[in-house]
Amino acid sequence: MTNSILFSLPYLGIFSILLLFSFKLQTNQKKYIAIYNNNTILFSVIMLLFFFGFRGYVFTDWITYQTIYEVVPSLFSNFDYIEDFFSGDRFASLEIGYLIYNVICKTISPNFFFFQFISSLIDLIILYYFFKKYIPDRIVFGFLFFLVFSGVALEINLMRNVKAIMLFLISIKYIETRKLWPYMAINACGIMFHASSIVYLPLYFILNRSYSKILILSLFLAGCVIFLFSIKWIKGLIIPLAEMGNTRLSILVRIYLDSDLYSQSSGLSIGFIERNLTFIIFLIYHDKLVKNSNQNIIFLNCAFIYNFIYLFCSELYALIFRFPFLFVFSYWILYPRIYNILSRKKQIIFLTILLFYSVTKLIVTYDTIGMSYKNVLFKHESYEQARIIAQSEGELWKKDMIQNMHK
Repeated sequence: MTNSILFSLPYLGIFSILLLFSFKLQTNQKKYIAIYNNNTILFSVIMLLFFFGFRGYVFTDWITYQTIYEVVPSLFSNFDYIEDFFSGDRFASLEIGYLIYNVICKTISPNFFFFQFISSLIDLIILYYFFKKYIPDRIVFGFLFFLVFSGVALEINLMRNVKAIMLFLISIKYIETRKLWPYMAINACGIMFHASSIVYLPLYFILNRSYSKILILSLFLAGCVIFLFSIKWIKGLIIPLAEMGNTRLSILVRIYLDSDLYSQSSGLSIGFIERNLTFIIFLIYHDKLVKNSNQNIIFLNCAFIYNFIYLFCSELYALIFRFPFLFVFSYWILYPRIYNILSRKKQIIFLTILLFYSVTKLIVTYDTIGMSYKNVLFKHESYEQARIIAQSEGELWKKDMIQNMHK
């Protein structure tokens, strides 16, 4: 596997600009501050759209996404072809909502890079309004945490998952206002993009409740015991699912259990330390955050669930590769909110640690040739060249991506 710090430089560059634009200029001219903030927010969004929307062949899953996009019909296709496509079993494992989304985009343009651009545009618009609602004074800071904590993987390599997550972000306001049916309807749409988002449905009854810190800490300690002593408890529960005929669920379970990659367990890593330190920080600031806003109850619960998935499900990569993404957005909100309530001295310490950790994480995560950034507006690899690179990296590269993705 080819590794080089040069591959991570584009990601470090985006991080540096977002960090620079995350804070107001120190000036007494309030009008100038407002103009500066508006301009930096606009520039940041446009920069991210350029970075994600015009990307070339980066990561691995673009092969699958492009194959799907080339095969799906447009609304102008022959009716028989449309009928055969949706009644066939070639893409039966894919959610219908994602396929319909492909069809709509294909009707506008058959170019796969157009599809990528539209997908990124939609996500960034949703993120902008999400950050504007929950961290209006730290919008760019929110985008920075999005970049550092799983945003790149979501935006580039998990194009089905990210749409389901974005729909959930839209639905959070209905947890706050206690409107069940709009919440269920939006997340039912999310399930049609990625089935994993089915876990969002019962969370309507869970996320808005404030739980005892003793209970939360007890679950954390129990999870640490399971993780550190490699206690196996999940496979015994799901093996019966693999024996339930040829249902979609049983097929997926068999695939993951038979895979040397996805059936392996997770070990100690920098990510383990970071997640547990984050858990402790969130627990320490729990009462202050809740006192400032009841909204934080939802985000804190999501952050705790995020860590619990790693602790309790470490024996099966298939679970920690998919489900934590559903809750990582809590970092994007809680860390900027914690920063706001820190003293000036603690803010400096916060930024120092953030800088060191983020730079290290970005270098370690994106230093392989498969993750090297390309932009379609400039000279870039052809489809054939990129496919050869992706396939030559194979399972070793994907394993490396999984191990480093959450560091």
